[in-house]
Amino acid sequence: MAKIIKGFVAGLAVGWSNACLAGCGEGTEQCLVISELGERWLSCQIRICANANEYSSDWQLVDGSSVSLYRGASEQRLLVDGKHGLELPNAILKDDLSCFGTATLDRVYCTKAISY
Repeated sequence: MAKIIKGFVAGLAVGWSNACLAGCGEGTEQCLVISELGERWLSCQIRICANANEYSSDWQLVDGSSVSLYRGASEQRLLVDGKHGLELPNAILKDDLSCFGTATLDRVYCTKAISY
């Protein structure tokens, strides 16, 4: 019985600590859109969720464009406008921007560093 109680308490402690490190934030930001039409800023809704093991970020722009990023222990996924996308490396970016583009880079979406 003591082993069962110890196991339960250990499991509860691990579950509690992961839950305490989890959360989501959401807000309206300005996203930079770079395309053949040039550069323009559009309003975008951004939702970020994270816990000890996973991170996700979803952007919805007013023109219907989207970025969805998921990083987990066993999977990473980046979709730009519903298709496989690319993350631009921080070394080539300025002003604390995070940028993601379509696989052909014909459209790139950026936003400044966000902390919710």
